[in-house]
Amino acid sequence: MDFIIERAMASAPDDPLWIIGLGAASDIASAYLKEPRIADRIIVFWHFRTRWPTQCWNFNVIGDVRAARLVFHSDLSFVLFDTGTHLSCPMEQSQQWTQYGPLGAFLHAYRFENKWYQNPTKGFYDLGDIAALVEPDLAKWEIVDCPEVDWDLSYKFKKTKGKILRCYDIDRDSTFELLEQKLSAWVAPVKE
Repeated sequence: MDFIIERAMASAPDDPLWIIGLGAASDIASAYLKEPRIADRIIVFWHFRTRWPTQCWNFNVIGDVRAARLVFHSDLSFVLFDTGTHLSCPMEQSQQWTQYGPLGAFLHAYRFENKWYQNPTKGFYDLGDIAALVEPDLAKWEIVDCPEVDWDLSYKFKKTKGKILRCYDIDRDSTFELLEQKLSAWVAPVKE
């Protein structure tokens, strides 16, 4: 929270700090509550995969419903990354990442931490957020009314909150190609 405030206050409205939220919004909401002046100095880019347009249901919301509601109901600039469920990866594909050095090897080896992680339908959901920021053309975007979120997590479109940018799809194959491209760029050249 304090780090977010420090970095936000060092930013400016014409060059805001982008905060990528990959989990519950607790830190973002806490920073805003402690220092509301950060509102015009940050853009919140938050990972969801909700049941749009009916319910704001997702693990990241359930983790801190109050924080999620605050982000939707505040004056924070807000981008809703609302896709990525289809970013699944079979083991054979992540096995190929081992050729890209320690980071690629770690990403594949991590899958052995839990049997579910080895499932070919296991998603690398958060990868989409980063890919969309690095290459916005990989994603599909729309400007929508920012809904209010009730305690039962249902969306209420009352047209009182202004507009938000919503990412509703991202190209699965191109997202993984971008990851592999970035991993290969970090591989140290082989010494002869």
